[in-house]
Amino acid sequence: MFAWVENNVIRDVNANPCECFVKDIADLYSVSVPDNCTAGWSLIAGAWVAPAVNGQAANPETYLHFSYDDTVTVGDTVTINITVKFADGSVAPVNSTYRVPIIRDSDGKQMEYLKAVFVAGEASVSFTAMEAGKLVMRTDKIDPMPTAGVVEQPVVFVDRN
Repeated sequence: MFAWVENNVIRDVNANPCECFVKDIADLYSVSVPDNCTAGWSLIAGAWVAPAVNGQAANPETYLHFSYDDTVTVGDTVTINITVKFADGSVAPVNSTYRVPIIRDSDGKQMEYLKAVFVAGEASVSFTAMEAGKLVMRTDKIDPMPTAGVVEQPVVFVDRN
């Protein structure tokens, strides 16, 4: 995905601007960004951060980091570890509870609704992968929306046995 960026904020994104625009416009899409980035995301401390949601601005000093296996088999337990970190990589002392949906990419159906309980900046959520396909943790739908920057939406590919 390529972005047209002005003042470290994404104005627009396009997968192949050379096919969609005349050269002068296509040249403006000069920054490669992750596929989940959209207009309004900002580059803060080297990471792309989603814009404020419902009037709640992101805290540019903290970010959510995820670790997980991105490929599993039907019947496996998927565990996603989440850590709130400062820009220097140290763990932020967050103690809060959030909920986040897991969506089936093919049709947008919610497959899970997970409760993430953060203790000292760390949380872990798990669920069982019940069918093959691509599952996406919709970090843009976290409730309540965190003030920490969210730089990715975890994606898990579930293969048949």
